Amino acid sequence: MYAKRFIQLFLIFLLTIFISMFFVSYFGIRGYFAQSFVLSLVGYIILVIPLTILTILKQEKKFSVEKSTENNSEFRNVLSKLDNIIVLSTISQNETISSSIITFRQSKTEDNTLYIMTDSKTNRVRNIRQNGVASLTTWFDEKQG
Repeated sequence: MYAKRFIQLFLIFLLTIFISMFFVSYFGIRGYFAQSFVLSLVGYIILVIPLTILTILKQEKKFSVEKSTENNSEFRNVLSKLDNIIVLSTISQNETISSSIITFRQSKTEDNTLYIMTDSKTNRVRNIRQNGVASLTTWFDEKQG
């Protein structure tokens, strides 16, 4: 974990403690179990919201597609508008179709090149190795976005 992320998490943790303690004191909650329950519940809610926001921002940064001025194909332009989610379909040896919703990363240097991370033991990898056939699709609609 990087120092920046550690400091962010620590500050959020401290803020969570202070807000939870204020909540318990303000409403005059007495008793060990009642205080523990309220502290845990309020602390959890307060802690989850910033962590979710930080995770979303990190994912957007991680999967953002850098636009290249020298390489502007229609395919690249459509992919740059997507949320980096596609459906990958493969077919097994007994001709069973298998589809998976997956995330991808577009190559910054090569047009029509996508990088997909998956476990090498998945059905989709086995199907592609056996047949060499795969299909991908998105649900991008220019009118609806």
